Amino acid sequence: MDAIVGYLDRILDALPEQIVVIENDGRILYVNSSWQNFGRDNHGAETNWLRLIISMSVIKPCSPAIPWRMR
Repeated sequence: MDAIVGYLDRILDALPEQIVVIENDGRILYVNSSWQNFGRDNHGAETNWLRLIISMSVIKPCSPAIPWRMR
């Protein structure tokens, strides 16, 4: 399994696009190297941003704006 995950990491890291893998509940599971480079180039390294966002939910901050029927 680790070999497969490593292989997929290398494929996603080879792409120039910024890729984020998000779980159904909104937790960030993975960001590729292009995404990491973008964060670092935009002062993300100053705040340990990558360590902070992994497992962070991208849905919770937006939930007040989501109509109750869609939750």
